Amino acid sequence: MDAEPVSGGRGRGRPIGADSAETRARILRAAREVINERGYEAANFQAIASRAGLSRPTMHYYFHTREEIYDCLIAEAYSIVADCIAQAKSQDTLLNKLSTFVTAADR
Repeated sequence: MDAEPVSGGRGRGRPIGADSAETRARILRAAREVINERGYEAANFQAIASRAGLSRPTMHYYFHTREEIYDCLIAEAYSIVADCIAQAKSQDTLLNKLSTFVTAADR
């Protein structure tokens, strides 16, 4: 059975002309902001969708659960910290390692 068209006569799915990677990144930015402001428990799909300027159904096209969004944010944070550590390890003294780590983390 085909999905019922939503307003505008279009079926469910990714919005026409949307850049999938950019929309996904926009959702993650919005989620990071909402979680930072409200905490994880209060960061619901509606709040994230509103911040991203998207509808809840569009959010569900990209992420099925709030936990999936959070897992992506954790993976991003891990990647950033791992990169900062790798940059710091290339230095010879503890002071240089710390300075490089802090500079990289600040970026």
